[in-house]
Amino acid sequence: MVALDRAVDLISEVYFDGHDVLFADSQKELTSAYETARLLIIGYNCFAQENRKEPIDTEAIERSPGRKVDHFLKEWVMLSRSQALVACGEIFAARDEVLAFLKTDDPGTDL
Repeated sequence: MVALDRAVDLISEVYFDGHDVLFADSQKELTSAYETARLLIIGYNCFAQENRKEPIDTEAIERSPGRKVDHFLKEWVMLSRSQALVACGEIFAARDEVLAFLKTDDPGTDL
């Protein structure tokens, strides 16, 4: 849910000048699902503490998905652009989009 929320924020910021990209009912469902997940984690952490189990570190979850989401968002954009270029008959431009993405992709990055 954190990654999905972050993806929506990134798409909104980068491609829609900060405007909401979800319909109001979809945004409401996303917010509700996010809150439900947060409450379930809180409940589990209470159980984990009482039963000497490993709790879920919500702060680590909140910090980490940004890099993953950024990576996937860039990949989706590259795929969309290259497919549009192929559809327009610009095969070499599509190839260049893919190659540019692969050159900037750091396989050693911890996703």
